Amino acid sequence: MSSAQFGYEQYLQAQAALRQQAMTTQYPPGYPQQPYPTVPPSLDFPPPTVSFPYHDSDDETTGKHLITTGLPPGMVAPPQAMEHTPGHIPVVDPVSDTGSAPAVVAATQVDTTPPNSAAAPQPTAPRTPRKSTVEVRNVAFFRVLRAESIKLRTLTSTWWLLAIAVILTIGMGALMGWTIKMAFENPESMGISPDMVDLFRNMEATTLATTGMQFMQLVVTILGVLYITNEYSSGSIRATLSAVPTRLVMVIAKAVNLGIAVFLTSMASLYAAAMVGWAFISGYGVDDRFTLSGLRAIAGASLANTLITLLAFAVGLLLRSTAGGIGTVLGVLLVLPIITQILPWDWATTTGEYLPGASSIWLYNFGDAAAANMWDWNQWGFLKGLWVTGAWALLPFIGGLAALKARDAGGSE
Repeated sequence: MSSAQFGYEQYLQAQAALRQQAMTTQYPPGYPQQPYPTVPPSLDFPPPTVSFPYHDSDDETTGKHLITTGLPPGMVAPPQAMEHTPGHIPVVDPVSDTGSAPAVVAATQVDTTPPNSAAAPQPTAPRTPRKSTVEVRNVAFFRVLRAESIKLRTLTSTWWLLAIAVILTIGMGALMGWTIKMAFENPESMGISPDMVDLFRNMEATTLATTGMQFMQLVVTILGVLYITNEYSSGSIRATLSAVPTRLVMVIAKAVNLGIAVFLTSMASLYAAAMVGWAFISGYGVDDRFTLSGLRAIAGASLANTLITLLAFAVGLLLRSTAGGIGTVLGVLLVLPIITQILPWDWATTTGEYLPGASSIWLYNFGDAAAANMWDWNQWGFLKGLWVTGAWALLPFIGGLAALKARDAGGSE
């Protein structure tokens, strides 16, 4: 008997065994019995879907022939899978070493859905909510400080406003110096009385430089408001808050960068104003440009500008409106002092002394009275001027932080 004939006989035996297995299989109610394909009527050659992968040996006793009925490669169940579930027809091994009955070695999925019937809905397991795997990390303060420094330097409004502040400060110092010189040389042409001329006598160079303080404060006020409200108006505050989850760190980093920029700009412009002004009053004034008292006056004026700028920044953080923030701060600096001077009551006069524009003067006014009360909390001097002006910047700063915690990035222009 040839190998092909032997294989075909084994194929017929397998088909008979499968038919017997299909007829005795118990199917669930509602599922029709699945007939197994019959043996082809022609015995000339096996069906095209039947393959006969032989081993190298053609020996009829030891050769093992795996016969498949059109199944894809790899669909073979483990030998211990003797039982089957409804809808599965077992496939048998037609050959065994002992010549015993065929054994079940594989299972193939067959369609057991009744014809012309909708598929029964399959129950689904409840979905477990996924837990967020996003890890929020606190960003290092110095990294935030560096990022805010880059942001401040890249704003066009920063350079324009600081340049205007420098020009106004130096220009006012030069204008005041020229006025004093003309008052001494030709008071009649200037319309200045001799008594007023005496007021300019022995004026310090640093005092001359601070005559443009009010103009500089107006400019840095606008810078302080724009620095924070620009982010709300453009929507970039959302990206900032996403990058820095700790809101307090972000606000402090902004305030530190803004304060440093204004302080250094004030120091440079005020010293430049003292240099330019001294060129006009060198024969009438006192040169304190390189003395400790002169340095203290310049540093005190720079500190006053810084606190006024932080006040504007805090108001902008609180209101989140450019127009509202600038209008509010300018009203406190310019309008309220006029109102307190007009009102006839003593409490109005006392209130005017505690306004930020008036209290900040004591940070760089080192006259005889100010020098005597410099470190007195109750008398106007450097210390009292410092805590009053600082309180004006601190209170809206706290309010701005509370608003940021409550509204976060909302409520912008």
